[in-house]
Amino acid sequence: MATRVVLKKSSVVGKTPLSTDLQYGEFAINYADEKLYFKNSSNDIKSFSTATTGGAATGTLTTYTGDGTTTLYAIGSYPSSINNVYVTINGVSQTPTTDFTIVSSNLTFSSAPLSGDDIVIRDNRSVSSTVALTTNTRYHYIFTTSTSVITGADDNGLTLNVDEQNVFLFLNGAKLIHGDDYTVASGGGTITLVAAAVSGDELEIQSLGSASVLKIEDAEELGLLHSIQATFRSVTSSVSQITLCEVPIASFQSCRYTISVKTAAGIHMSEIMSIHDGTNVYTNEFGEIISGSSLGTFATDINTGMLRLLVTPASGVTTTFTVHRTGIEI
Repeated sequence: MATRVVLKKSSVVGKTPLSTDLQYGEFAINYADEKLYFKNSSNDIKSFSTATTGGAATGTLTTYTGDGTTTLYAIGSYPSSINNVYVTINGVSQTPTTDFTIVSSNLTFSSAPLSGDDIVIRDNRSVSSTVALTTNTRYHYIFTTSTSVITGADDNGLTLNVDEQNVFLFLNGAKLIHGDDYTVASGGGTITLVAAAVSGDELEIQSLGSASVLKIEDAEELGLLHSIQATFRSVTSSVSQITLCEVPIASFQSCRYTISVKTAAGIHMSEIMSIHDGTNVYTNEFGEIISGSSLGTFATDINTGMLRLLVTPASGVTTTFTVHRTGIEI
């Protein structure tokens, strides 16, 4: 985390890198468009972008500056899974469970970011009515004869199939105007140039597409209304009690936990159900299965307004605790 990495970048709206601009494994960013670009094995430029929505925000974005000592940072939300949290330090992606862990709404780095490091934490949990995921496909043609109708495979063997409303053409590097310089046939399989390209001309076609996923009105049918599910994982070599997960008692009345514990020598699995009245917690543990000896002792409590699931590991060997929690809202 001591090395500061600077990506290839642009602040020009609509500007995208060419396949010759990037090596495999190299990234470029357009911070005006909020897009991150890379080259795939077919030499096509692909991109990641911030999600667009038809409703509320799709997650939370929190930024910090490292001070060389702090390892614990507030996320600003309760992630449904550590794999839904995207973390970068100076633009370098951090690996979940290796570079950082999450308990409740807090993220802990395995080592403190250096003073001045730029930290970005994004929880991608969706709370919107519709989430649109953007894809980016590029087509490349170098013409050997005068050509006005473009269809079929490009020079890399990729068959032309564009989004009619989200396509951009660049002829010898100059952007063409949709409607004035070219038209797109219904279905996106054919593009016609108003003025024919000549032999030696190079055409780049960029097609953006989107796919709608979960709609919030489907939540009741899926059994998700008033029920929030999340998965957490903690790894420790200590025998001291740790918090596996926690939820605010103002939002959740009860929780059910499925817990899997693993060491190099054994496996331990159990189920716990907990309810609270705002002051006291009432817990029932059942369905316990142990391959050898018990790997931990579980407990629940209320601390500073949070219902916590706690564990005291049985030994000081490396132990992995994985919890799947279903919380019922008040």
